[in-house]
Amino acid sequence: MTQIVAVVGVSGVGKSTFIRGLRGALSFQHLSAGRIIRYQREREEQAPQAHDELRNLDIDENQRLLVEGFHDLLDASQNLTLFDGHTVIDTSDELRRIEPSVFASLGIMAILFLQEQPETIRSRREADRKRSRPLISPEKISVHQSYALATTAEICLELAIPFLVIDTSQVESAIRFIQAQFTEPPNA
Repeated sequence: MTQIVAVVGVSGVGKSTFIRGLRGALSFQHLSAGRIIRYQREREEQAPQAHDELRNLDIDENQRLLVEGFHDLLDASQNLTLFDGHTVIDTSDELRRIEPSVFASLGIMAILFLQEQPETIRSRREADRKRSRPLISPEKISVHQSYALATTAEICLELAIPFLVIDTSQVESAIRFIQAQFTEPPNA
């Protein structure tokens, strides 16, 4: 049975890159919320969407698709699955909180919250030519990051699961946190 840890943070913080950096120390399956939602939309013959367009669709429908697709793609033979997602979605109108029930439905056992300096996040968003994220000010990114952190804490409190807040340079802290969640640590 796989142990599932969510790696969350605002768009552009570097979640996917961070997760790839854990590969040398841990063996795991990596599942990304955006990829799962797009996969599930295609399976249900809904109009395909670019990654960054998902935030402007029905968030509740996206979360339903996420849960269904997650369970279809989950490899239960893996000791560890890292889920790359968000606790807050920046829609065109507002910041939308993802309900704790979504994380419970995914079987999340712990959450790792990645944070970074807002200026760094802004620079990463600007430099990423593969994505079309909204370019917002460092001040607004700071507000989003604070709201996402508070939401993550609320989710973890409601689900009674541990979480750790780190910046993207703290790879060793992340590895220790992940390994501490399990009686048999997932090694490479």
